[in-house]
Amino acid sequence: DGDLDLFFGGYYGGNYYGNVTFMENIGTVQNPEFGPGISAPFGIDLEYSGNPEFADFDNDGDLDVLIGTYFGFSPVTYYENIGTATAPEFANPQANPFGISVTYTFISNIDAADLDNDGDIDVVVNAYYGNFFYFENTGTPETPTFTNAGDLDLPLSFAYLRSTEFVDLDGDGDLDLLQHDYTSYVYGSSVFYTENIGDAETPTFDAPQGSPFGIFGLYVYAGNYSSITAGDMDNDGDIDVWVGTDFDGLLYFENTSAINAAPLSEDTFIEVDENDSYLFATSDFPIIDPEGDELVEVQITALPSVGMLTFKSLSVNLNQVIPVANLGGIAYTPLPDEFGNNYDSFQFKVSDGFNFSNDSYTMTVNVLEGQNTTPSSEDITIAMQESTAYSFATADFPFNDPDGDAFAALRISSLPGAGLLTLAGTPVISDQEIPTAEIEELLFTPVAGESGQPYTSFTFQVGDGENFSAGTNTVTVNVGDNVSTQSALELAHWDLSPNPARSFVQMEGQLLEDVDQLSLRLFNSQGQEIHQQRVTLGSEGRFNERVTLSNLTPGIYWVQLATSKKYTTKKVILQ
Repeated sequence: DGDLDLFFGGYYGGNYYGNVTFMENIGTVQNPEFGPGISAPFGIDLEYSGNPEFADFDNDGDLDVLIGTYFGFSPVTYYENIGTATAPEFANPQANPFGISVTYTFISNIDAADLDNDGDIDVVVNAYYGNFFYFENTGTPETPTFTNAGDLDLPLSFAYLRSTEFVDLDGDGDLDLLQHDYTSYVYGSSVFYTENIGDAETPTFDAPQGSPFGIFGLYVYAGNYSSITAGDMDNDGDIDVWVGTDFDGLLYFENTSAINAAPLSEDTFIEVDENDSYLFATSDFPIIDPEGDELVEVQITALPSVGMLTFKSLSVNLNQVIPVANLGGIAYTPLPDEFGNNYDSFQFKVSDGFNFSNDSYTMTVNVLEGQNTTPSSEDITIAMQESTAYSFATADFPFNDPDGDAFAALRISSLPGAGLLTLAGTPVISDQEIPTAEIEELLFTPVAGESGQPYTSFTFQVGDGENFSAGTNTVTVNVGDNVSTQSALELAHWDLSPNPARSFVQMEGQLLEDVDQLSLRLFNSQGQEIHQQRVTLGSEGRFNERVTLSNLTPGIYWVQLATSKKYTTKKVILQ
């Protein structure tokens, strides 16, 4: 109902065993007035209960409760709220829930807070003889799993029993520690304040200060079995403190410091390019503060419905609080290839370190049209006979572009580890860009006499005139007498004779498929093309062509039968 009610547990209390009591605030937010105490409220009936700790442990919008116990055979008990935020109803109790495991402790006090600022609730269990257990939530806000993570390196003095309350007392955006210790007669104070001098994600705590801020400023034997809690009891924008004692009942300490007014902000917007991400800055979250305080924290109070809002590459959780120093870790990413004004939005609150703004404000996301989508390609394999050269064609490099742009250029991202890649006779260099019109001049030549499957490889990217493909693809090169690839499927049944040859070689055969044009190409042992002629086709794709060799020196040569997309090669020896 918008005001703070009072829940407390006790060792004996007014009822020897009924140790949970509820007092409803029947006054107002600013001027609380509490009704009569109700034992075992809402079905919460636990013998020997310690302090109840309320939090939304399952992130369903209502308050659940963890209770520590005395005579700790089950030191931690959990009641899930299966009702609503305004009409709570609690399920049957669960002992040691969510992986919280504490051995027999005699007495345990519970505290819950987001101690590492990751958007979920962590738990602290304070046991007898001063044992302190920090259980980090390594699950999710909806399905918590608690893992014992040590003691936070707190500078704790010895105490038979300790109650802790993590709260941002100094308004700097991180959680400090208030603690109430039993055995105050040793140290002269039962209340201690430990400032967090680290940050919200990685707390580091200073040495404790006794009787801080005027709380319990007297020598106390009555600390005994006691606890402490904090909240804005009178809704004036600051933190007040309650201390429970064994003999002096409940002590209330009102924060009478100057009231800091809640800051304001304003609805705003960002613009992000299509297929890009927007990284936020402090200036994206305006703060209007009556005292002139600067922005300390931002809370995300409603998530975007279309794109993705992330913090340090992880999805932002609802109501996650992010310190100003880390706002650069927030990023918004729209869905691929989508754009538009008022494309998406989320809501936020701002904090000056003392208060969050009372209202949430809207961050509208506009996604700008016209950003070019990067093309993509695929890995390919080429094959050639030993001591030949491979002449590339544009069609050798697959090109896919969501925008329908044409293949404009090829980039050689890395060079082959063996052989030579040349363009118009000049060695290609790494990251060289080749217009598609010049790809026909791109030639790969293996070292004479070498072979392998694979023989070597190199990588490439394809471009549409604005962007090259984001990743690289690989050309695998196979060299040998019996190699094949999709572009080197068998094209014809054919043969060369005589072989070895002296002054000529005759090429005779029959095509296995219809083609518009067939060429004969002759390569020397260095992979250089030294002759080309068009093949005349007869009926049923038959052909018979003579290649003159009389003007060549003896050695190994390669005869290639080729269309625009396929080829087949045979070796001829010239004597």
